[in-house]
Amino acid sequence: MLFSGFRIRSAQRDGETDRTRFERLSQMVAKLGDEIENERAGLERRYSETKTSAAFAQATLENEGDSTISTKVDDLTSSMLRYEARIEALGRQKTFVTGIGKCIADFAAATAELDDGDSAS
Repeated sequence: MLFSGFRIRSAQRDGETDRTRFERLSQMVAKLGDEIENERAGLERRYSETKTSAAFAQATLENEGDSTISTKVDDLTSSMLRYEARIEALGRQKTFVTGIGKCIADFAAATAELDDGDSAS
């Protein structure tokens, strides 16, 4: 036979391959979102602790006038500003990753609809 080794692609197998691929991609994006959220939660906790420490240090500075406390207040303020900037950056990343996840889901759904239409023919 001339074409005995020739195989025709199965629409069902192609659809399953696509679904598996999109599922892996969705899981990876979800994992990235979880990592971002965990980092943000940790930073917010440290930010809150730093804010509390800064408030106590400021009160001590105002009550006792200790100049060494002034340096501590400045350091804590700098830390708080860095935490705020990072938390904002993580918020933007989370929005971006969430958008990617939605695009993947929409694309996968559209692909599945096309595959279903092809297999119905």
